Amino acid sequence: MGTNNKKLKIVFIGNFDRLYDEEGKARSFEILGCDVVRITESSFSKNDLNNIKLLKPDIILSAKFLIREDLLKDLFSFAKKEAIKTVAWHPDLYHFPSPVANQLRLAMITNRQGLWAADYVFSPDGCSDSNKLYKRCEINHHLIRQAPYHDTVGIYCKSDISDLTTKSVIPILFVGSMYNISDPFRIHMIKFLQQHYGEDFLWLGQTEHQVREERLSTLISKTKIVLGDSVYYPGYWSNRIYESIGRGGFVIHPYVPGIEEDFKENEECVFYNRWDFSDLKNKIDYYLKHKDERSIISKKGLERVKKDHTLLNRCKQILEILNEKAG
Repeated sequence: MGTNNKKLKIVFIGNFDRLYDEEGKARSFEILGCDVVRITESSFSKNDLNNIKLLKPDIILSAKFLIREDLLKDLFSFAKKEAIKTVAWHPDLYHFPSPVANQLRLAMITNRQGLWAADYVFSPDGCSDSNKLYKRCEINHHLIRQAPYHDTVGIYCKSDISDLTTKSVIPILFVGSMYNISDPFRIHMIKFLQQHYGEDFLWLGQTEHQVREERLSTLISKTKIVLGDSVYYPGYWSNRIYESIGRGGFVIHPYVPGIEEDFKENEECVFYNRWDFSDLKNKIDYYLKHKDERSIISKKGLERVKKDHTLLNRCKQILEILNEKAG
C-alpha cells in the first residue's frame, strides 16, 4: 500500500450530512489524493455490502461501524479474506471513567465487538489506563486527536447570529450542552460564571447543532474570552479547544494532564486549575483588561492549529500509520 501511483481507495461508512460529522474527514482524505466512496451508515444494507465486495477497496473506514450485526460480521470476514484493512476512527472518548455508565462499552471492548473488531482503532483517548486495557484486549489502538476541518480554521464569517445574541461584543462565552454530562463540574462552572459576571457571560450550545461552523466563527470573532471544558479524563480533551482556538478565539481551559503537549501554556492558550474557580476568576479578570496579551496568545494559538491540528494533519497521521504497518 502506498508504493505506487495508484489512488488509495477508501470506502467510508458514516454520516456525511454535515462537515463536522464524517464529511470533513472524507474531504480531507480526498485532498490527500485518496478515492473516497461514501456509504451512509444509518441506511447500510445488503446492497451496500455487495457493492463494497465489487469495489474491493484498500481500506474500509467507519467512525463507529453501527450497522446490523450480521452485515458487520460478513463485512469483516470479507475484508480479512481479501486483505482489506478495516479501520474505526471514533471521534470521542469511548471508555468513560464512570464504572456504571461504562459497563456496556467495557464489554464491547473486552469482547472485541462492533468497532473494536476492526484491524485498527483510532480515537482521541490518550489515557494510560485505557490504553493498557486496549493492549490487554489485543486491540490495535492508536491515539488520534480531534480537529477542525482546515477550511474553517481562521475563517471569519459574518453569518446571521441575531437569534443568539444582539451584543456587539461578548466578554465571556461558553458553548456547550449539559447533555450526557455525568461530571458535575460544568454545571458548577456555569453557575459560578452566571453569579459573578451576569450579562457579561453568555452560555450557548445547549442544543447539539445550535452553534456550529459559520455561526461559531462569527460568535467567536465577537468574543473576548472563550471558555473551554471537557469530560475530565487524563489524556483526553474534546474538540472544543481546537474548534475555538482555530477560529481565532482566546481560550481559557481547565488543565488536563497532557494538554500542554498540544498547546503551550500562556503562549497559545491559558489553563486554570479545575474546580479552582478563584483561579479561573483571577485569569478572566486579568485578561479582560489586557487586550494586547489576549491578541498575542490567540494569534499564536491559531497558527498552532493551522500547523498541527487540522483534519488534514489527522488524516495524514492515519495514512502514515497504515502505510507503516503495510511496509
